[in-house]
Amino acid sequence: LVPNNSEFHSIATGYGHTCGILNDNTIDCWGWGGYNATVPPEGKFVEVAGGYHFMCALHQDQTLRCWGYDFANQARPPEGTYTSISTASDSACAISEDGSLSCWGDNSFNQLDAPEGTFVAIDGGARHLCAVTSAKNGICWGDNAYRQLNVPEDDWIYLSPGGGHTCGLNRVGTIRCWGWNDEGQASPP
Repeated sequence: LVPNNSEFHSIATGYGHTCGILNDNTIDCWGWGGYNATVPPEGKFVEVAGGYHFMCALHQDQTLRCWGYDFANQARPPEGTYTSISTASDSACAISEDGSLSCWGDNSFNQLDAPEGTFVAIDGGARHLCAVTSAKNGICWGDNAYRQLNVPEDDWIYLSPGGGHTCGLNRVGTIRCWGWNDEGQASPP
């Protein structure tokens, strides 16, 4: 159950659980508690991200904490300081203070083969991740079964990968999508 009388400023979902950052910057989780996915670490956090049966969070000191299912070391983040974090199903990536990417966890679809460069935004889908460079170029890596990694050229602000498709928001506020489109998920209005 969702904690009563709690005020949150951000949330992230996993497969059967949800975690949120409360207004005091602590994390509370609820839902299916297998693999301890609903047992967050203590401390103050600024960002939380949800994988399949694991979660990761960016601590106020800019270090990373992950918990839950750890079959591929996805709950064992690298040391260092970071500015943002995102998860895919069983892997995660974070943007370091210098703008480079660090990835860990399952590499079955080359999800850990993060590109080099300086990045300002990152997000994870099922088995692929995407990021926006400081030059506003988009790049994705991981599973490309439905050509979901084929980012069109644009002035990107954010990319949001899904299961077999990816959508992005460009500088002028237009959403563009590509990849698997069996239910219209890659056909924005």
